[in-house]
Amino acid sequence: MLRLTSVQLFDHMSDGVLVLERDWSISYCNARAEAAFGGRDLKGQMLWDVFPHARGTGVENVYRRAFQTGQSEACEFYSHDLSTWFEVHAIPVKEELAILFRDISKKRVELERVDARRRALDALFDQVFLGIMQVDAGLRPMLVNDHLCTLAGRSRHELLTSSPFTWMAPEDAALFSHFLAASDAAPTWEATVRLIRPDGTLRHCALQLSRVMEGKVHSHSIIVLNDVTEQLEAERNSADTAALLRAIIDSAQDLIFVKDRDGRFVLTNRELTDLAPPLIGGTVEKHFAPHLAESYAATDAEVMQSGRPAIVEERIPLNSGERMFQTIKVPWRSGDETLGVIGISRDITERLSAEARLCEQEERYRLAARATKDAIWDWDLVSGQVTWNPAIEDLCGDQPSPDAAWWRDRIHPEDRGSVQESIEEFRKSESERWEHEYRFRRADGSYAHILDRGFLVRNEAGEPVRMIGAMVDMSERAEAYRRLNELQSELIHVSRVSAMGTMASALAHELNQPLTGIANYVSGARRLLQEKGANAIEVVLPVLADAADEVIKTSELIRRLRRMVARGQVEVQTIELDALITDALSLAIPNRRLAGVEIEISVTGASILCDPIQVQQVLVNLIRNAAEAMEGRPVKRLELWSERLDGVYRLYVRDTGMGIPLGVAERLFTPFTTTKPDGLGVGLMISRTILEAHGGAISLMETGPQGTTMFIDLPAS
Repeated sequence: MLRLTSVQLFDHMSDGVLVLERDWSISYCNARAEAAFGGRDLKGQMLWDVFPHARGTGVENVYRRAFQTGQSEACEFYSHDLSTWFEVHAIPVKEELAILFRDISKKRVELERVDARRRALDALFDQVFLGIMQVDAGLRPMLVNDHLCTLAGRSRHELLTSSPFTWMAPEDAALFSHFLAASDAAPTWEATVRLIRPDGTLRHCALQLSRVMEGKVHSHSIIVLNDVTEQLEAERNSADTAALLRAIIDSAQDLIFVKDRDGRFVLTNRELTDLAPPLIGGTVEKHFAPHLAESYAATDAEVMQSGRPAIVEERIPLNSGERMFQTIKVPWRSGDETLGVIGISRDITERLSAEARLCEQEERYRLAARATKDAIWDWDLVSGQVTWNPAIEDLCGDQPSPDAAWWRDRIHPEDRGSVQESIEEFRKSESERWEHEYRFRRADGSYAHILDRGFLVRNEAGEPVRMIGAMVDMSERAEAYRRLNELQSELIHVSRVSAMGTMASALAHELNQPLTGIANYVSGARRLLQEKGANAIEVVLPVLADAADEVIKTSELIRRLRRMVARGQVEVQTIELDALITDALSLAIPNRRLAGVEIEISVTGASILCDPIQVQQVLVNLIRNAAEAMEGRPVKRLELWSERLDGVYRLYVRDTGMGIPLGVAERLFTPFTTTKPDGLGVGLMISRTILEAHGGAISLMETGPQGTTMFIDLPAS
């Protein structure tokens, strides 16, 4: 415990005093401290219970350090518990710590006020950004401020110990020196000088020198330097920008103008100057017709009043005549003040003409689409959406969906895969056109036969983005083709039957001969058996064998006849050409000896892909025509030979007949052209139809008094 003399000393002090034990309990509190803490008796309480907000702060560190070192410590701190600033001295006294404190809140407020004023003055000085120097009558520096040090790039000491001429550009220093040397110099002098920094950079400054006179004696001078480097640079940039802007405006193909609030033109670009009468200084009322001027002025007034841009289409008379322009007008402002109107007019005469032509073309396209009844579609490949024209409703019978899935679902299941595959291949290829035929379901469940065509639209990267096309309903045409094929098949069949009719007598003779032989063989065998019984068997068996051979020949002839006149379905298969020729010869010339025709055949190893019945009909027709052409000729020779060409076998048929007349040869394959008195003239026409359906052809090679040569092409197997 402190001695009584110390306590009495603390009681009479003007500072508040607390004495702390090492466990932070308060062992003494003088009257000044009790008054500062609201009259509370703090003796015996723990310091941190009384001042909880001081725990963990700088003041606690001061107390601890004083206890640990035994040295006095001092600090200022703000007590949140008392909302007061204190100046604190911590004095170790043996095992205790005497805390002397006094309220310095007023002092702190005053210091803060003074500091605030100082900062304000410093801020004001910094905002001035002026370099200031005071020199005596002999130009020896007396005073410089910080900003001048910054401007010159030198320390205060350097500036105070050197002449201003040393850090000015030589030309500027000479001018400055000349002014100072003049006896009749004015009280003030202004110029723009260049300060040279130690690193060689220049700062342009506006210099103002003021002479201070004491009576008639020059006492000293004040030099004020204002850095205008950025200002000069900005002025140069502004001039460059203005020149660039003017160049841009004059290079523009649009008409550019500026009007003031009274409507007077204050700027026009070169394009407007070249195309229109002089406008600068004039108004629209002066240069344009009343109805045009009124419209121009009304738009100007609206833009200036509303403060918003306006876009108008207007006619503007030029030296070359009146043109249509799209004009954008915006307010010409400076701050919040509206000074006038800025306008940019673009010639849209050609564009409007093009739009009119486009509208006309679109209308023509719309009418054409209505006339054709084609379902036209536009497929966005990115979104999968399809746009249809109204004709799709007539085609399918209900309202379409914009989703491409609606179209895919309507395709016949048997065709859907091939359609999608063909579209994918088309999108990957470089082809421009796509075409496919498929069946498309109508609303009533029936299927339309569709011919679909389209083309692809690609973006700049070459990726497909759109596909546009048209669906054509081919149902009626497909039905007509089907019926035509039926009629052609019927006609071909009738032609075969008719051919058999014309060959009936020859065929009857060929059938009669073996039948007569069979009858004779069987009759003789029966007679021998009746006369000799079992002893005649050895003689009868060869006779019966000959009869059996004749039966086989007759059966084969009848089989060929039945196959020739049958109405079966077309059946394409691989067959040897020489076998077809053999069958055709057996029908067209059943008995070569009786017909007196010499036949030469040179066809081997020719496998063809065809319907054997239909091609046999062609061969029979050609062979019969050749045989009939040789009737009455001294030499009757029929030659048949073949050769392999690119993907086909070509069969030649040459006769030694009288030839075909020129007028008939030119129309040989047209219907009803014939040289036969009782002919219909449809045989060769039907033959050509059959061969073209097989991917082949028939043609007349040569004809004349020595005979005729024809050839047919058949696809090789």
